[in-house]
Amino acid sequence: NVPLQADLEAKLGSPVRIENDANLAGLGEYYALNEHPHQCLYLTVSTGIGGGVVTDGRLDPEHLDSEPGEMLIEHNGQLVMFEKLASGSAIVRDYGKRASDLNDPASWHEICAILAHGIINILSMFKPNYIIIGGGVGTHFSKYKDILGEELKKIKPPLVDIPRIVQASRPEEAVILGAWQLAKQLDGEA
Repeated sequence: NVPLQADLEAKLGSPVRIENDANLAGLGEYYALNEHPHQCLYLTVSTGIGGGVVTDGRLDPEHLDSEPGEMLIEHNGQLVMFEKLASGSAIVRDYGKRASDLNDPASWHEICAILAHGIINILSMFKPNYIIIGGGVGTHFSKYKDILGEELKKIKPPLVDIPRIVQASRPEEAVILGAWQLAKQLDGEA
């Protein structure tokens, strides 16, 4: 219950905006794309699973408080939070290795089956033109990109379209680039 924004504005003598890191990373990655689609979803698969939605180059106000990692997924007859099943923490817990060290295709099929369920649930609610995968697990997207595509096709409902899915291009800089872009937008430059 600390008025952080007001305190920072008073100390800095300028306007301050506090924003979720996944939202900012999504904004940064949106502007790193070669084209600027109508809507893109950024998923950070890291310690947990976070996300941000960018629509027409701006953070989508309808999705600013979205926490996809807290979505419930059925797993072995129980409802479990998405990030408890498919995050970097879950991979270490279940496979004893970080994504960087996990090279077994069978393990990636298991992980991608869960990722696919979460992604399909999201896609049933809105239709982004792109999904950008970032975070610690996202940096190893080349290991499981094709497997994720297979798993998505297996469970895709007829009325759900699977958009282009790409790896974050600037994972280490995406948050700061998104913060810079947001500052420009708030200042009226973009």
